[in-house]
Amino acid sequence: MIILTDENTGAHISLKTGEQMRIDLRSNISTGYKWLEEELPDIETLSLDNSRSLGGNSKLIGSSNTRSWLFSATGHGSGRIALVYTQPWDVNAEKKWFKITFEVT
Repeated sequence: MIILTDENTGAHISLKTGEQMRIDLRSNISTGYKWLEEELPDIETLSLDNSRSLGGNSKLIGSSNTRSWLFSATGHGSGRIALVYTQPWDVNAEKKWFKITFEVT
C-alpha cells in the first residue's frame, strides 16, 4: 500500500493494477475547515473505496484529526486527484490544496 500525506502534494504516483493507495491529510475540524474533493479519478482507473475522519474531538477547540481516503487501482490509465482544505461557506477563506497525478499500469 502506498501512503501519502500533506508533504506529497505535487507528486506523481505510479501504481500497479490491484494496488491500494491511501491519502492521510491533517485537519482541524473545530475551526470549520474541512477537506473537499475537488477532482477525483475515473472509477475505471482508481476507485475510491473509503473516505473518513480519524481521531480528534469536534467538541474541543483546536482538536486536530486526519481525513483519510482509500483508493484501489482498478485499471490502466492516468489521472489527477485534487483536494481543497477550506471553510465551504466562506468564499474568501484561505485555501490549502493537495494535488497529485497518478498512473496505473
